[in-house]
Amino acid sequence: MVLQEYILARCIPVPFCGCWLWLQSVGSHGYGQASTRVKRVDVAHRVSYEAFVGAIPIGMLVQHSCDNRWCVNPDHLSIGDDSTN
Repeated sequence: MVLQEYILARCIPVPFCGCWLWLQSVGSHGYGQASTRVKRVDVAHRVSYEAFVGAIPIGMLVQHSCDNRWCVNPDHLSIGDDSTN
């Protein structure tokens, strides 16, 4: 299965706000958890960013513009660091 299809099959779009809510497991940190062949378990929004946007530079974070930890919409995600998060 293509990584984009993996994400889309496990989330649901929310009308009006644009978030794509992760429907699978959520870790104790409050973020969705995704299991892929490449990485055993990773946070779902990082997997979504890599699937739809591209590679995440080493040491960088994937931030939510919507402040919704369950959101995996790549339009709501951006690269940043601790100072911008």
